Amino acid sequence: MEILKLLNVKKYYGTKTNITKAVNDLSLQVTKGEFVAIMGASGSGKTTLLNCISTIDEVTSGHIYIGDKDITELKEKELAKFRRENLGFIFQDFNLLDTLTISENISLALVINEEDVNEVDNKVNDIADKLGILNILDKYPYEVSGGQKQRCACARALINEPKLILADEPTGALDSKSSRMLLETMDEMNNKLKATILMVTHDSFSASFCHRVLFLKDGKIFNEIVRGEKSRKEFFNEILDVLTLSGGDDFITKPYNKTILLEKIKRALRQFDPIQYKELKVKDMVLDLHLSIVKHNDKEVELTRNEFHILYYFFMNPDKLITKEELLDYLWNEKYYLDDNILNVNLNRLRKKLKEIDQPDFIKTIRGQGYQI
Repeated sequence: MEILKLLNVKKYYGTKTNITKAVNDLSLQVTKGEFVAIMGASGSGKTTLLNCISTIDEVTSGHIYIGDKDITELKEKELAKFRRENLGFIFQDFNLLDTLTISENISLALVINEEDVNEVDNKVNDIADKLGILNILDKYPYEVSGGQKQRCACARALINEPKLILADEPTGALDSKSSRMLLETMDEMNNKLKATILMVTHDSFSASFCHRVLFLKDGKIFNEIVRGEKSRKEFFNEILDVLTLSGGDDFITKPYNKTILLEKIKRALRQFDPIQYKELKVKDMVLDLHLSIVKHNDKEVELTRNEFHILYYFFMNPDKLITKEELLDYLWNEKYYLDDNILNVNLNRLRKKLKEIDQPDFIKTIRGQGYQI
């Protein structure tokens, strides 16, 4: 049974003399119970395509069917109602409201739809039980762990039993441990709860959890691979092969640089081979490359992706004076687009976490010169 069907969809921007064909005469189908990834380089049209499917953006021409409804024919008020009742969303930063309990965050869509209070409670308890967060329903988001927040966001996406769940770079702001936990939860949603999921991602590791991967280029599908009976590692390697040949920005750096390419492939493979690439040690500090955790004696703290990569660069250059410009260049090469202010915020947060493990002065600021550990 087809849950999603696109027929000759086009989304153009600009004027007659300067047209950008973000989505260019694209057709695809997603059947019930599938977990599908859309991949492509920056500017390939993947986010625009997701915006059109999610009713956030209108198509220039063509038709999008979700279930038996052609959403391109619906008016604005009809779209809002259709979106609430038929679509679930998993956001990059979860978008949980800190003033609401976990239970209230999950039930928000049902409350907006004015469902019966007893029915709302039953649905919340049922989905929370299935995702293993029944014991934290009365807590607030700031009182629970990152993994529990992820499951809350997934429960919220499932609560109205949507025909289709849409996820736009859901692991983009997470460290490697949290990314794996979220993907495993989404895999569980798909396999056990039979949710149909369409995910946009630039990350080949995330895509390897899917049944099928569609590759976009210049607004069109230029390749498609199906996992079938392959192991997830085999499927991951097949995804890497396609990206290598297509020049996808998952790890290809332009202009082509063999050294950087090999390093990025190694980094991607670490997620499958944590034993070989497990940790870095500097003095009595240990950086776990698989779990994104830094340890000192019997204490440890979990790092965000930005914090991890900042600390990783220091661990790789333990005796070097590192300028701010050099650190920013490294982060940009890794596709972490920080500016001066955001870098300072991340450094301050990192220092606070290092203080929790009794290492407040591990990263020293050399006034007017840079940083050193």
